[in-house]
Amino acid sequence: MSSTLSQQLAPVPPTIPAPPPVLDIRSLSAAQWKELTRANFMHVRGENMRKLDAAVEAYLADKQSVEAMDRMRKAFRDWAAHKYQQKKKTLVYPTDFNKPVKEQLWHDEPRNARGAMTALFKLLFTPELLALESGVSRMGAEELAAIAWWKGEIDKRACEIFKGQRLEFRLLTPGAPKVRISEAGDYPAQTIAGQIAALPATPATPGSMAQIGGAIRTGAGAALSYAKAGGAGETAELVDNAYSLGSGIAELAKGIEVSISAMAGVDDPHVAVTILSAMGLPSAAEIAGKMVPFFGGAVAMLKGGKELAQAVLAHRAANRVRGRQDRFREGAARQAVLGVGELLDDECKAKTKAGALHMVSGGTAVGLVFVDGGTVSGPAVGMAQLLAELLLLAAEYVEDYKHRNAVNKYLEEIAQAGTLDVGVELFKRSPLLGAYYLLIAETSSIIALSLDRINHPGVLQEIEGMVRQDLPEVLEKAADLVAASHLVVPGLLSHRLHSTKTKTTRAKEAAISAGTTVKNFFSRLASVACFRKNLGTNPPSDPRYVGFSSTEYFAQQDAAALTPSVSL
Repeated sequence: MSSTLSQQLAPVPPTIPAPPPVLDIRSLSAAQWKELTRANFMHVRGENMRKLDAAVEAYLADKQSVEAMDRMRKAFRDWAAHKYQQKKKTLVYPTDFNKPVKEQLWHDEPRNARGAMTALFKLLFTPELLALESGVSRMGAEELAAIAWWKGEIDKRACEIFKGQRLEFRLLTPGAPKVRISEAGDYPAQTIAGQIAALPATPATPGSMAQIGGAIRTGAGAALSYAKAGGAGETAELVDNAYSLGSGIAELAKGIEVSISAMAGVDDPHVAVTILSAMGLPSAAEIAGKMVPFFGGAVAMLKGGKELAQAVLAHRAANRVRGRQDRFREGAARQAVLGVGELLDDECKAKTKAGALHMVSGGTAVGLVFVDGGTVSGPAVGMAQLLAELLLLAAEYVEDYKHRNAVNKYLEEIAQAGTLDVGVELFKRSPLLGAYYLLIAETSSIIALSLDRINHPGVLQEIEGMVRQDLPEVLEKAADLVAASHLVVPGLLSHRLHSTKTKTTRAKEAAISAGTTVKNFFSRLASVACFRKNLGTNPPSDPRYVGFSSTEYFAQQDAAALTPSVSL
């Protein structure tokens, strides 16, 4: 009895309430979200809160959208910034978000009474994501995976731009603008074409040679037949002269064709046709027909085609600017872009110097085109100089011919693979393609050059400095290279990058918007990492969010082409 009574009188231990369930924003409906963030009747949902409601509702309706995740993060930041302003403070992002939640000025807001805003904050702004947006190191696996995904998406978008494109010679592409190596003056091939066109059909000598001016440009056989059928007044001397000139023309034409083919490393006369056409010159036979009468008997001392090729290549090798080098150093992000700039600058200098490289003295020319230097004088020296300059310039076009073939094969490979490595590999393969990409791509996509170097302290400030200070100059060099190249991408001819104002426009855009561009880039990248953290997978591919789709891009360019330009 007493035992029972004592049990009844014993103090009852207090009941420990069960911990409240962890609030998971992802499991809510839009109505539940609004209920959890409801305040008393005195607090009307203001503009920033309504925008956050819409962003949360869009995310809950489609959790597979990284854009919705990004909108939600931006809307929360705007709402929090407004709360700081109401308390006469300024939100410093991401520094203030790195503080404990209870120390943040939005934490005691009535709408957070049930912990909904805190739960949303923890979903969207983990320490790792804030570290990513701060540009500091020690990123986790999800952040590094987000960087890899972003890079892959940019590569896909770049592939769309170049898919189905080819490099072709400028002069063989209808509608291609004139090459622009300098602001004024003809480019070298034009100069040579003008000199050839200015040569008379035959030497200004009286008598028999003037009578067969047309025939001697068609080859030895035709010239001989013409002379024999010439009628009264034709002599054996006329026939001999015509035959000799015809033979010389045929030999020189063959020598030009063989030398160009030999420089290209192929045994195909059609290569010479392509190269001469790309230079804006007539056929080898027509060129020879203009030159041979001036060579006179010295035509027999001209080197053969392969010997001419060897002499030309040796001269170029001894006098050319340094070749393309590996300009890409390991280390900081900024160095990658500087390496691109140096490479593009080298290419531009090579184009500029090539314009003067083909110009040689008469003495040098004699040594290049005649066997053992030859003993010639008068008109033959002038023709030797013109021939040497023609072949030296043709050698430059041969390099472009080889590059065109290699790049077109590369473009076919990336079209099949469905991705293009937007990084140093693109610029090593083809500085020209890299230049096109720089002038086309969004600045945020150009930052992809630095993505593999992003995981070290101070990278955000470094990339902002690169975009503001270095990128404008790199874009100007890219525009110069596109303008000076003998090759074009025909599918991009309508693009503004062929405008003389492009380099100024793009450079100014990059410099003015550098800070905003870099911050937006890291914010969007953090949204991708946030998506991965919450769903465990990469977001679906979305060209509206990362890079651009080719259809959208070209539509924008077509629209821009119809808009009157405004002077800068």
